[in-house]
Amino acid sequence: MCDASQQYYHIVSYEELRNTPSHKDGVSDRTEEEQRAYGCDLVKDVGLLLGFNVGCLARAQVLLQRMYFVVSLKQFDVVVGALVCLWVASKLDDCQMKFRVLLASLFRCLQRRAGVKKLKTIDTASRDYHDIKQQAIAAEKKMLHSISLSVHHEPVYCHLLLYCRLLKLGDDLSPIPQTAWDILSDSYRTNLHCRYPGNVIAVSCIYLSIRKHSHPTPPENWWSLFDTTTQDLVECVKALAEMYKWKRPEYRRYKGGEVALHEALRVR
Repeated sequence: MCDASQQYYHIVSYEELRNTPSHKDGVSDRTEEEQRAYGCDLVKDVGLLLGFNVGCLARAQVLLQRMYFVVSLKQFDVVVGALVCLWVASKLDDCQMKFRVLLASLFRCLQRRAGVKKLKTIDTASRDYHDIKQQAIAAEKKMLHSISLSVHHEPVYCHLLLYCRLLKLGDDLSPIPQTAWDILSDSYRTNLHCRYPGNVIAVSCIYLSIRKHSHPTPPENWWSLFDTTTQDLVECVKALAEMYKWKRPEYRRYKGGEVALHEALRVR
């Protein structure tokens, strides 16, 4: 019924998934997974604070995940990655903010995460602000070059709503579409959107939502209607279920990273 198109961007191979640049630099798979999740959480926190739409946040999170398949965490600090990816996504989705507003919001979120009771503001006339902005511009160019200017993002939220309507799961104020939407929102913390087409992820979120609410299942093998194989469904559902077992990720600073924003912004 629906074309499982991979035209939006490159789907990573098993070899690329197992041998990421961070892995080659000695970063464990679990640590890399945590730092990617930390960066995506930061993108979401800052984006929600600024009132960005879900499409912009999704694009920024996918950009960040995609970036770390070609650059290492030891080369490109995850906080800088979050800032730059959100900056680029805001331009592409016509919700661009001035850099000082974006940086101020990031600073606020970092302070909250660090448990700072009395929040401070950024002096936009300071040397630190000027240096951070110049470094962010350079980092933006490096990020875009690393992903070969591939900034397209598949509208998975649209797939999700369409599939729920076709399966008649939104009738009688059913909680299934909302729960599936929430699962999809959380899925951007993982690298699933670099591994599977959007239709597979949307179907997996609906499947989990149906199971959670013990809803009568649609016809047998209903996922095949949306060009999703049973193997892909099982693997994607397992990854989503595993995601909910993660602990809250903490920031880890690596020597040699592009910019140490925690130090530059004096987050204590």
